[in-house]
Amino acid sequence: VAQKRQHIQFRSVTTESDSINVLLTGKTGVGKSSIINAILGQPLAKEGKALGGVTRDVTCHEAIVNGVRFQIWDSPGLQDITEDDGTITTRIEETLRTNCRHLHLLLYCIRMDRDRVEVSELNAIKQLSKIFTTKIWDTAVFALTYANRVLPPVEIETDEEETQWFKVRIKEFKEIVVRALVESGVSEAKATKVPVIPVGYHTPSKQMPDPRELYDRPDWFNPFWHSCANHMEENAVIPLLASQKHRIKLVSGKTTSEEAVELTERQQELKRKVKDLERQSTVIKKEEFERRRQKISDELREIEEKRRIQKEKQQTNTMSHEWEIEIPKPSSLWQKFKKLCGDSFEKIKDNIIGLD
Repeated sequence: VAQKRQHIQFRSVTTESDSINVLLTGKTGVGKSSIINAILGQPLAKEGKALGGVTRDVTCHEAIVNGVRFQIWDSPGLQDITEDDGTITTRIEETLRTNCRHLHLLLYCIRMDRDRVEVSELNAIKQLSKIFTTKIWDTAVFALTYANRVLPPVEIETDEEETQWFKVRIKEFKEIVVRALVESGVSEAKATKVPVIPVGYHTPSKQMPDPRELYDRPDWFNPFWHSCANHMEENAVIPLLASQKHRIKLVSGKTTSEEAVELTERQQELKRKVKDLERQSTVIKKEEFERRRQKISDELREIEEKRRIQKEKQQTNTMSHEWEIEIPKPSSLWQKFKKLCGDSFEKIKDNIIGLD
């Protein structure tokens, strides 16, 4: 799809002085670089310009992707300092106020594979509200990192139980985040709208050999990327789409991720039907029992084959900066991408997956 679109002339969306400004915050080792690589579509340079001289100070990383300039402000210090580091706290606050006056997106990273959210991570939410006012949370996304390294309790045996357990874990993190936001002065109605999204790590784990797969979804990347695009400042969305034009795939109808979720849910439903059928085996005629079981088995095999094909496509690229971004029709991002393409949008209709 990307090769067929190389002739398209996209609108100019930025000047040299413009940039998409992202504040990336979270404790050291929380997996921030992997998250920003997934959004940018390319590895971010490891070296950055420190704005203070201390490793816990704010660091600015710059990247230009398809002509769009990004400034990534990395602030691990807010979560890594102790109560005795008042001087460092003051310096970080002054640096953020001076250099990050116009942010388009705040990405707050918390590790999901740890037992608890640390007090320093919750205090940092209050500090950010103090520095930028509570308006900062209008364009914020919480990323629960290392979600593909989370291990369910040993007593959980079935895939369906793992899925439900994982959903409960996400809900627990969401409740903690909402409570911390409310304590920092955000209204509860506003706090509940701030996305809390589980994200994996691009390196496969033993439990999750496909780095895009989580217990409750086959692809964490697209829901996360869409959440960032839909919650960042409006004037930065079209430049973001322009930066990712090389890996955008337009889809009429359901995305691959949505289809995979439906297949998984249907598979779990059929497995429940098998168990119910076995419990009724003594009261159902043998021929009828075999007919029903065969029908269920046939559909299960079809689902397994569809899921196998989907996984093969996903595993073609293992690094997060190589993954495709699916934009469904209808959606606000579809309309923005159409605006970005201008007159060229009509030329690419034949390349849109499933478009009538």
